Amino acid sequence: MIIIQSPVKLSPKAAGEIKKMLDTGKIPADHGLRIGAREISGGVVSHILGFDMKNEDDNEYISDGIRVFIHKNQVSQLAGMTVDYYDGPEAKGFTFMI
Repeated sequence: MIIIQSPVKLSPKAAGEIKKMLDTGKIPADHGLRIGAREISGGVVSHILGFDMKNEDDNEYISDGIRVFIHKNQVSQLAGMTVDYYDGPEAKGFTFMI
């Protein structure tokens, strides 16, 4: 089942960079963008972003034409976040913002 509105938004920059990655053909066609969270230690949470196949415990969303998978148990932890892409002189990469 595909749920239309994703609890995590993709900024225009992030969506553009993800689409570039998907367009290279190096990501298998049956993969989507996995967004997740895991507790590292002492309540510190690390966010996960990568390409993966859908699992049976995932919700699937479409955001800016990109398939997004989020484990059902992590939706409430990630709701309201935005994935952005930073490209500056000292670093570049994806960031999670509240």
